[in-house]
Amino acid sequence: MPSGWIVTATERTAAGDGYRFESFDSSDPYQALGRLRTKVRRHLATKYLRPGPELELSHDRAFGRITWDSAEDEVMMVIDGRSVSLQELARLLSTYEGWQFQLRMIDPCSGDEP
Repeated sequence: MPSGWIVTATERTAAGDGYRFESFDSSDPYQALGRLRTKVRRHLATKYLRPGPELELSHDRAFGRITWDSAEDEVMMVIDGRSVSLQELARLLSTYEGWQFQLRMIDPCSGDEP
């Protein structure tokens, strides 16, 4: 892009979801690549969903990305490389009834992460 370099890593899965990471550097693609590798290692080391048949948060928090499922015509969240519908997310959050929450949008190229 005109203002610098964006490097993207995307996991390809049969379901079409999966991990996606991006990094930006204004002058050097290798700096962006180095930051991307660090970001990938850090995010793959933390699992926000517990394994099992029911969705459950493992750390009372989640980190992922927002996507659009054109086949279902709905917004989806991808957490730990897994697509989660808004209905599933609402069910997951229902266990936290009465708690407070913080909603924050983060540019995928920024270094600002949880």
